[in-house]
Amino acid sequence: MAREGRSIPITSGAAVNPFISKRTADTQVDGRRLLTDISGGVTASVVTLPKAMAYGALVFVPLGPEYAATGLLAGIISLAFGNLLSFRGGSPILINSTLSLASLMLAAVLAGLLERLSYLAPAERQQTALALLFLTVFLAGLFQVVAGVVKLGGLARLIPRQVIAGLVNGVSVLIFTAQLPVLLGLPSGTTLAAVSLAEHGGFAWSLFIGAVTMLAIWRGGRLVSRVPPVFTGLGVGCLLFYAIQFVTGHAPGPMLGHLESTLPTPARALEFVQLAPGFAGQLLHVLPYALGVAGVLSLWSLLFMATADNRRGLQSNGNVELVSQGASNMLLACFGGVSVAGNSNTLVNYDNGGRTRLSRLSCGVFALAVLLFLGPLISHLPAVLLASVLVVFSLQAVDPWSLRMARIAFSGGLEAKEALRDLLVMLLVMGILLGLGVLEAVAAGIAISLALFVMRMGQEIIRGDANGIEVNSGALRRHREQVVLKSRGRAIRLLEIEGALFFGTADTVADRILQLAEQGAEYVVLDLRRITEVDATGAELLTKMNARCREGGTLLLLSGVDLREADNAFLQRIGTLDAFVGRHFVYLNDALRFAEDQLLGRALGGDRYQRPLAFAEFGMCQNLAPGDIDLLQGYFHPTHHADGEALFVEGAEADCVFLVASGQVDVRVRVSGSTDKTVQSICPGFLCGELGMLENRRRYGTAYARGEVTCYCLTQSALTTLHRLAPDLAFRFLAAMSTEFADRLAAKSRTMASRVYV
Repeated sequence: MAREGRSIPITSGAAVNPFISKRTADTQVDGRRLLTDISGGVTASVVTLPKAMAYGALVFVPLGPEYAATGLLAGIISLAFGNLLSFRGGSPILINSTLSLASLMLAAVLAGLLERLSYLAPAERQQTALALLFLTVFLAGLFQVVAGVVKLGGLARLIPRQVIAGLVNGVSVLIFTAQLPVLLGLPSGTTLAAVSLAEHGGFAWSLFIGAVTMLAIWRGGRLVSRVPPVFTGLGVGCLLFYAIQFVTGHAPGPMLGHLESTLPTPARALEFVQLAPGFAGQLLHVLPYALGVAGVLSLWSLLFMATADNRRGLQSNGNVELVSQGASNMLLACFGGVSVAGNSNTLVNYDNGGRTRLSRLSCGVFALAVLLFLGPLISHLPAVLLASVLVVFSLQAVDPWSLRMARIAFSGGLEAKEALRDLLVMLLVMGILLGLGVLEAVAAGIAISLALFVMRMGQEIIRGDANGIEVNSGALRRHREQVVLKSRGRAIRLLEIEGALFFGTADTVADRILQLAEQGAEYVVLDLRRITEVDATGAELLTKMNARCREGGTLLLLSGVDLREADNAFLQRIGTLDAFVGRHFVYLNDALRFAEDQLLGRALGGDRYQRPLAFAEFGMCQNLAPGDIDLLQGYFHPTHHADGEALFVEGAEADCVFLVASGQVDVRVRVSGSTDKTVQSICPGFLCGELGMLENRRRYGTAYARGEVTCYCLTQSALTTLHRLAPDLAFRFLAAMSTEFADRLAAKSRTMASRVYV
């Protein structure tokens, strides 16, 4: 299907619908999978660990650098327990970890709480603020559970791509700017404008160490191919830090702080209970954040679950995943962890052998082992290294879709105006996030999503409507077939659908299909190549309309269905395409040709191509005397081709030309990134392969027999002999061949002109 979808691809773009499923994937563990599942889970845990720690530390930034170790601990706990506690979720391979946007939202909650509780003593204020922070995590998990139970996960597909891009890019900017003071060796809370290099001698060393660390991360894959780049950067940074300390005699910056290597306990749950009744009013402050965090977590989890399902070729249950993940987030709050969501490293799990729930367990177990045995080692990491990692993550997180839209918007092409509109929406959300705050940006994003949804509801989804006289397949057909198609072509109808086929637009398409069937349409072709999104309702529509049409004697066909695209793969996995076996096509020409063949079969008989034409019946023989026809036929030899056999192949020498006597021949060309495209369908009575002979060039496509095919074949050597022995006859044959080729070009031009509406 055509252009990039306007909505985040939970049900489109690269994605399987995770909400409505006919089968839930729950691969069982067996002995053969044991090692590969462990390998996938452990590898994903190793790759995810730095990001989990960094985003965990991000939550506690408002409390100052002395709480960095608490944040690291929370990140590791989240990675460990977030997968151990939710391994029975809807997806067997989804990897849960901390999320940048959710961490920033929680940091905003903590900062707001510290400000609102400023009347308390410092120690009490921090303790109360932390209790309310973890209560926010608990409530966000509770909201996720409720959303899964009442099956609200499907609402996530209404969040447009522009809104997601604005949130992601805004978060990237916030993380980048928040780490600059640490990266530059500045005291916490100082602004760059007020800093003198002379007053802060650590500036040069911190910047140098940070720059080298970031460079090592960026180039780490080339330095050490088997080690994740983040670990390469941390290793290089540590060596440099301690080398400078050894040479200068003092540390060039602070450490992260002591990290306890003990098994976490649910002590935070007691703090919820011990909150004084007077702090109940603070719940009104944290509830909107908890709801926003729940929405963000759910959206990202369903996105990455759909991505994983698309890779696996199976479908998971999104609502089950929300319940499981929400419950794990509630428990994480009790153990001192922060909120987790599905992570892009889910694909790392899959690519390294993860297929079952054991891979999720392995990820959690490895993270727990790191917590129990490597805590002291992590405690000796310099703080500047964590800042360097976050800066790199922020740069890598910049949404690539935004960059593509920016290029299109300023390219001056046909889609520049629409891309510019998308870009402005993205910049609006990003500006709100940077200027007003994370919660305000999420709220604005929801409002914009609703507005765009209403606008999308009002758009006309049916872009074009034509009949078989106005639009044809371009197949080469004999005169009597053309007469039938001109007289009965209105029995073929073509509907081009554009935009989102979902519950808000499905009825419009259904009503139009039924209207065409009532008007006598025998074949209705739905062209889906400009569909940007399909949800479960749209898919169900296709199945129901297929059954209704068949009952009324109308055949429904689909074009624009390339199974390598996410929406089409979704239709296949939920069983929609099972109802269209033999009647869904990648290209419109193939669907129209199928409808024309069916219509002609009813009018002229299904065996009309089986009787081979006599040589004299070909159009090029009409102006030849009987003796010349017999002489010319002597230079041809008959050939027979089985169904699917190639008459000639693309790139081969054009050393012969065929006259198709029976059956049909399809000429196809290779299309990069797609299936082979049929550029010409040839019925009996026409030439095949004449272009190469006329221009003395290699074949531009491959010709395949459709059904049993017989031909008359003229080789290049036979044509040379004809030139030498009967030059006048050879000239008239070449003239007739050139005339047929010119007529073919004119017919192709008329076919292209008839598509002006598309």
